[in-house]
Amino acid sequence: MKILVVAYDVSEYSSGASVNKVLSEGLAASGHEVVLLSTRIESTSRYHEQYQISPQVELPSKLAKLIVLLFALDLKYIAWICHAYIKSIGPIKHCLPDIVYALGSSGKGCVLNLSYAIARKIKRPLAIHLVDPIPPPKHYVKSDLLRRKISKTIRRPIEYASMLSINNKQMLKYQNDNTNSNLYPKSIIIPDPILQNETKYYGPVLSSKVVLTYLGTLTESRNPASLILGFAQYHSKNPNSELRIIGHNSINIGKYDISAKAASCIKLLDWISDLEVAYAESSILVDVDADAKDDIFTSHKIKKYLITDRVILLITGDKSPSAEMFRRMTNSMVICNHDICMIENAISRAARIKYDPRIFAERQEMLRCLCIDNAVPRILSRFHEIVKSDNGKTFHGKT
Repeated sequence: MKILVVAYDVSEYSSGASVNKVLSEGLAASGHEVVLLSTRIESTSRYHEQYQISPQVELPSKLAKLIVLLFALDLKYIAWICHAYIKSIGPIKHCLPDIVYALGSSGKGCVLNLSYAIARKIKRPLAIHLVDPIPPPKHYVKSDLLRRKISKTIRRPIEYASMLSINNKQMLKYQNDNTNSNLYPKSIIIPDPILQNETKYYGPVLSSKVVLTYLGTLTESRNPASLILGFAQYHSKNPNSELRIIGHNSINIGKYDISAKAASCIKLLDWISDLEVAYAESSILVDVDADAKDDIFTSHKIKKYLITDRVILLITGDKSPSAEMFRRMTNSMVICNHDICMIENAISRAARIKYDPRIFAERQEMLRCLCIDNAVPRILSRFHEIVKSDNGKTFHGKT
C-alpha cells in the first residue's frame, strides 16, 4: 500500500511535530511505501519519496483572524497551501498513493485543507489525525464566535475524510460537538505514540538536594503561579530544594509574593536539546496541564517522562484525561490539581518516594500501549478497510 503523509512539521521542534515524526517513522518502518510531504523533515527514516516544501509568507494574525470571522476561511497559510499543491501534485499523481493521511497539529487546518485538495484531485480517500482539536478549546480561544467560525474552516476535509484518529475520547467528543456531522463511526483513539517502550535507568540522584524539573513552555493556560507558589511553600520547610523550568519561557519570578530564598532556587533555563543530564540530575519530573475544568488534552510530555526512572509529579484537573489515564500509577507518580496547598503536599509526597528500580515496573503496560508498534497496526488495518471499500469508488463522489 502507498501512503501519502502530509504534515506541516516532522521534527522534535514541538510536541505536535514530534507526534508527526513518530507516526511518520512508524508507518515508514511498516514495510509499506510512505511518501512524506512537509515543510520541516528531521528524520533518519527512509521514505519512498520526500517532498519538502519551503515555508511561505503568512498572513498577519490579526488579518487572518478577521477573515475567519467574516468568511469562515483560514487563509493564514494560503500561500503555503498553494505552493505545496503546485509543487507536489505532479509527482503525487505519478506515484498515485492509495490513501492520504493528514497529520494536523497546533491547530493548523492548512494541512487538512491541502490534504483534502490533493485527495480530491487524485480521487483517493483521506484519513486525518488530530494531535490538537480544531478549534482550540475555550481556555485557549475565548470567543465562541471565533471558535464556531474556525470549525467551519475545516468542514470539507472533515466531512470528506473516511477516518479520524485522535488523542483521547474527551477530545473526540469535543471535536464531534464542534462538527456538524457524526464523527464516531469513522474515528479511532490513537494516543500520542512513543518510539521507546523500555525504561531508561539513570540510577539514584547523587545530590541530596530535591530537584524538580519542568521541561517545556509553562504557558498561562497552565497557571504558572500554582507551581511557583506551591514550590515556594514547600521550599520554606525544605530549603534544600530547587525548581528548574527549562524551555522558552518569559516568566517574571519577581512578580510573585515569595521569599527571596525561594526565588533564588527557581531556575529559568534555556531549552537544551540533550535532555539526558536534565533527567539524571532530577529527583522529580514535573508536568502541568491546563488549569481548566473542561481540559481535553492528554499530556505529551509525561509520555516521555514515563520512560525514565524518575518520580513524576503531574499537576492536572481532577477529571482530566491525564488524571484518568495515569491514576493507577501510585508507586512512581503523584497526581494533584492546581491548588497551591495540594501542590506543596504533592511535592512532599513525591520527595519521600525512595529510589527503587522496581517501582517503575507499573509503567510497563502503559508504555506498551503507547508504543508506535501498537498504534501502526491499528492505523493500517483501517487503511486497508478504507482502500478496499468498493475499490475506492465511495470517495469519487464526495465533496
